[in-house]
Amino acid sequence: MFLLRRSLQDCAATFKKLARQVFARRDWFGGPFFAKLFEVLSTLLTDSLYGAREMEACVKTAYGAGKLMFGNPGSSLGVSGLKIAVTAMAVSDSRLCILSNYNGIGPRRGKRSKLACCLRRANDRRLQALQALGNGGRSPHPARATSAAPSYFPAKFIRGLGFVQDGGAGKHNNPIDPAEWESKAIWNTGPDLALSIGTGYTQDPGSPTIAAPRPRLRFRDRFFPRLFRLFGAVLDAQSNWEDHLNRVRADQRHKYFRMNISLREEFSLDDVDKIPEMERLAKPFLQNYDFSSIVDALFAAAFFFELHERPVAQKHSCVCLGSIRCRSPDSTALVARILEEYPAASFTTDDGTHLGPINHYSICSHCGGYSKPISFAVYHPDQTMSISLRFSRSNKHTISGFPHSMSHFIREQLLDAEFGRPDHDVLGTQTLRKGDA
Repeated sequence: MFLLRRSLQDCAATFKKLARQVFARRDWFGGPFFAKLFEVLSTLLTDSLYGAREMEACVKTAYGAGKLMFGNPGSSLGVSGLKIAVTAMAVSDSRLCILSNYNGIGPRRGKRSKLACCLRRANDRRLQALQALGNGGRSPHPARATSAAPSYFPAKFIRGLGFVQDGGAGKHNNPIDPAEWESKAIWNTGPDLALSIGTGYTQDPGSPTIAAPRPRLRFRDRFFPRLFRLFGAVLDAQSNWEDHLNRVRADQRHKYFRMNISLREEFSLDDVDKIPEMERLAKPFLQNYDFSSIVDALFAAAFFFELHERPVAQKHSCVCLGSIRCRSPDSTALVARILEEYPAASFTTDDGTHLGPINHYSICSHCGGYSKPISFAVYHPDQTMSISLRFSRSNKHTISGFPHSMSHFIREQLLDAEFGRPDHDVLGTQTLRKGDA
């Protein structure tokens, strides 16, 4: 949807059309027993139930033969394009493979830790995959590889990487952990917000009842049923999300959002006849879902802070001069949308310092960029603080890059570089950049 810039309605229509082509039912047998037996034998003999031909044809239909899938669409424009990553899993050792359109070459930052090791392994897999994909990213291999669900579709062979399958077949069915690893590898920080969209989950029946001891285990409690339930628990994306939240600090959990619908029963992956029923269930869910928190967080994350010079020490504090800028390609439309919903929206620090309202006066009439000059005081450059977009008295969200200290911005912007910055800006002066009002 984001890569091809298609509407939600177009994506839903394309999905339903292609799903019926890929999961076409075979009515070669009169009864369900023989049909099921044929499916089992076909899966054992061909390693898949539906084969790869229809899936690869549908991928090309959905994306187009010449679409720049894993190139950087913004490189020719001089701006950073949309960053996309999909997960796959190596058949040989079941390791995570991350196929992305960014940061393909170069070492990963991070100390020698478990996280750094995970990043290096993921980066090695990415490098092998990108070198094998070639063709400027105009290849259906990534979409085909990440869709190769075991037993439904055969594994995909990628030269230089080997056979890979759906990344959700293992413990990363909900890829929130790999997403945060990537965020730390690219920006050396966590995400401004994380939105996870589920495909539905069944409610937990509750605490198990304690039955009287039996001399022998029932069949459902023997080895194979237990192993099957254990595998299902590993693939439970909703539980993976909840486990991830348990590892997030309490003061950071407001950045995490999960949209998932509760179902009475699980639907089979290839049961296309259930699509109308799922649409009927999703309609009231979406109508009653409160999107305001997600929208407000996205509004705030579109803005970021730029420090113009090192803080100036005064008697009891340090004065910081900088500007609030906007990463939106259409700052005028974004500001208008925010003011339409929140006419009194303004910027503020966590100690209550008012930094001024959000308005059109901070938008450059020539380039359309947003730049709002601000000043505030901190007790020390190492003091951790936040700048927030306040929508109302009780509703505010931190802008991108916070909470952090001014020392962090000094390091990131190289304001303390002894031999000057790469862009040759003079230290200690406020540089007028394109779009500054």
